[in-house]
Amino acid sequence: MPPSDADYIGNWTSLARGEKVVIADNTAELRGQVDAVTEDGLILWLHLEDGAGRRLLTRTDGVQVWRLA
Repeated sequence: MPPSDADYIGNWTSLARGEKVVIADNTAELRGQVDAVTEDGLILWLHLEDGAGRRLLTRTDGVQVWRLA
């Protein structure tokens, strides 16, 4: 579960490059910075923390995105 100071983001188009986020599903949690979001908000590129690479996420992946304060 994301920290209590995180805000749920239902519309990915409101995310800006460089924002710190938590991505969560039923089994795992990823943390990183937004690299890019498509204009339609269906695809999100995330730079993972600790040099763990870059990840492509889609709305159909069933993940939740939380913006960290």
